[in-house]
Amino acid sequence: MTTLKTTINTYLLSWLKSLEASPDVSEAQYTKYGDEVTGFEPCGFVFMDSCIVEVKYSQEDVKEGRLVAANLNKRLNDVFGSTFGFKVISKGFRFTTPVVKVKVSAPFVDIDGGGIFDLLESLPKHGMYLVNYDITVDCKFISTRNIVREHLLNKGVESSDILQDAHRVGNSCINWISKYKGYKVRNKLYNKYVQILESGEVREALTSKLSELVNPSHKVFAERLEDCRDVGLMRLEHTIHSSKPLHGCEEFVNNTLLMLEDCKSFSASFADQWKALVDEIYNKAVVCIFVNNRYFAYCHWYNAQTGKMQGIQKAIGAKDNIMDIVANFSFNGRPTLLVTYPTVDCKEPKVESFKRTTANITLVPGPKSSLWPNAVTVVEQRVVQKGGHQQALLLPQGWDLPLGRHQPDHWTFPDVQAMPNDP
Repeated sequence: MTTLKTTINTYLLSWLKSLEASPDVSEAQYTKYGDEVTGFEPCGFVFMDSCIVEVKYSQEDVKEGRLVAANLNKRLNDVFGSTFGFKVISKGFRFTTPVVKVKVSAPFVDIDGGGIFDLLESLPKHGMYLVNYDITVDCKFISTRNIVREHLLNKGVESSDILQDAHRVGNSCINWISKYKGYKVRNKLYNKYVQILESGEVREALTSKLSELVNPSHKVFAERLEDCRDVGLMRLEHTIHSSKPLHGCEEFVNNTLLMLEDCKSFSASFADQWKALVDEIYNKAVVCIFVNNRYFAYCHWYNAQTGKMQGIQKAIGAKDNIMDIVANFSFNGRPTLLVTYPTVDCKEPKVESFKRTTANITLVPGPKSSLWPNAVTVVEQRVVQKGGHQQALLLPQGWDLPLGRHQPDHWTFPDVQAMPNDP
């Protein structure tokens, strides 16, 4: 059964694809303003980014064919602690044992002395199985899928071991398969800054994590952004498919970086990469969907190759004015298309085009996907981020840092006016 969320995403993607002025960034050349260098320089320690575990239950927990996973969060918190994040992937069976498969997100846990391997080795005592885990390092400089693919082939990696998944990950990411101590490893090298700009989350079509560039959720990632903002940030991940942690992973990471040391790469600042994205969406349309007089979704840009959309969908409050929201998420000088569906199954939605009547900033969602980011936080960021730091993340091409519902006295929301023609 198709959910309302999926239906709204489908409507949004369909309208994006139908527009002549579609904000498609699939051909963005993020390296074009950079300087050519070679290799990728490690930035910081090797850490565990996430792992997949299966939480064991008993047959008594299966009610009418469905697994009732009681106390799941408590069990996970008791083992990993409250600083880890948890997301259920699926419920099923491991042979005949009912299990819940969970993605555990780690808060930049250093694998050297961080105690994470001891924790993973203790999982069976808590009725949990390790499926795989990621070993990760952030690096300076960036490259493209095609360049890295050619380099891997020249280094002897079989073409069949390089995943043909550009339709899922785009042109700034590559995955290939290898082995470590006899276990399968999926290696992933990708432009972390571009990943945030374009996709937000791997398993979601419509998301926005742009707040991570303005107000990072973890101090280590904030340091990475600062360290790499003038040269670019590439992330190397090794997903090791093993039921137990394998010691010596840092050597495996170092060997991969050694293999890539003469790969063509680029020193390209976040500002230059942002400029390359703006080149693709300049004068293109923002698309908004409004369903059942309650559910709002928007997209600032999307990747036609991967289907990933930069934006969110959200139920608006009873007192929220839809036109205020449309104005806040519009760009200066660019058209905004608002498609209104009175009911979710409406076949002839109302289609309107708008343009801002006054120039102003453009909102992006807050850390919790709020349509009304907190202004106080941003004002503090303006003080903290010295030397034009925010300019290096989000260039003032009609878009500055987000402000929210509670504005200073001198601040006013922009208005929008109807346009005679569709964008």
